[in-house]
Amino acid sequence: MKRRDLIKTSIALGLGGITSIKDLDSMVKTIENQYNSKYKKNKNIVIILLGGGVRFEDSAVALERETNTWMPNLFPGEMASHPSIKAIPSISKAPLTSTLSNFYNISDAPNQHNQALSQILGTSSNVSLASARLLIEKESPLLAAIQSLQKKNKNLFYLHDIPNTENLIDSKDLEIKSAINATVKEVYTSSEKSLSGNQTQLFEKALDVIHSNSPRITIIHPRMLDCAHSNSTKYYQSLNQLDYSIAWLMAQLKQLNIKHFMETNWFILPEIGRNSQGNSIVDKNKLPGYDHHHPSAKRSWMIEYNVKNIVAKKSELSHNQLHNTIFNSISL
Repeated sequence: MKRRDLIKTSIALGLGGITSIKDLDSMVKTIENQYNSKYKKNKNIVIILLGGGVRFEDSAVALERETNTWMPNLFPGEMASHPSIKAIPSISKAPLTSTLSNFYNISDAPNQHNQALSQILGTSSNVSLASARLLIEKESPLLAAIQSLQKKNKNLFYLHDIPNTENLIDSKDLEIKSAINATVKEVYTSSEKSLSGNQTQLFEKALDVIHSNSPRITIIHPRMLDCAHSNSTKYYQSLNQLDYSIAWLMAQLKQLNIKHFMETNWFILPEIGRNSQGNSIVDKNKLPGYDHHHPSAKRSWMIEYNVKNIVAKKSELSHNQLHNTIFNSISL
């Protein structure tokens, strides 16, 4: 039974069936407003997909054991150290995961690139990492969001760092394809370090897009972490740089457009998990590479950062529920 129908039935039974339909609809609307107020839906969402995947042990484990982490802005704990890996200075005196954040443990994440985006965004398939194409079908929550944005003349921005790609988001259905073409603005930028030295150009471009266009939905998809297969040194450096870049983006947006920042839900999650144990490839610092075929790679996490939340929560979440959790958090 849908929530609205359930509310109506409950009210009708409670009042002995003596209320009018007009009064009943009014009461249902009041209760639904209270429901929405309780869960503090926002106007905008920013989804940051850490493409290439993150080992659970390299980040979220800090929440459980208060140990070292390569992402000190996202997770509490001291910055991890290695004599040959230079860390970017932390931008925040305190981690972003304060009492304003929700943390989700995910135990059944996909461990292949061609499954990840489709499950996260509720689309039918992600053909390959190389093209990052998303095929959207009618049942996708992302399609519903796109159609809602189209009616309100709003755009969805998808920022990525893969060059020479076309049709990143597509559909076999011509009507859906038309809605996508009219709504989704794909922005490509290089992920090389900017002249300012710390944050990537991708995040600088994201700041410009969010500040200038105030989009309802922004998807930022850097792929820096797939180097983990063979170069763990670069992988850890990239983890630290992404952590800094996310904190930098939030701090800059808060300064430039506090209203938009306050009305935004942030979702930060790895595209896939990675194996707990390393492979046989060793980099120049004698660190093993990490693949993503073992069952341990299905352990992952997601952070929801929402300044309207009062109490932080840590909970288990099915990976197949991710898209509903994300897209039900805003009122388009």
